[in-house]
Amino acid sequence: MQVKCDLCEQIDQIEASSILAKRLLHQKVQSYLCGQCNERITLKTKQRHETGKFQLYKAKENNPNKQKQNGSNKQQKEKKVPKEKSSNQC
Repeated sequence: MQVKCDLCEQIDQIEASSILAKRLLHQKVQSYLCGQCNERITLKTKQRHETGKFQLYKAKENNPNKQKQNGSNKQQKEKKVPKEKSSNQC
């Protein structure tokens, strides 16, 4: 299988039955980097880590206040049960 590096546009051959090939085929967001580009990015990332200015962003945590509000809204919705129609229809 031929793949193209997203950074330097070098075309490489990888086995079609490899895990990387399967990921590239099935996950369209997945991108391929050649060995040189991957090495270069890894090295620069490690250098940024060493400076102390590099920050990894964490996933946003749920605000406990919002959870309380959502819980109270659910309780209010549960209280609003539609009234049954009376059976006094002629």
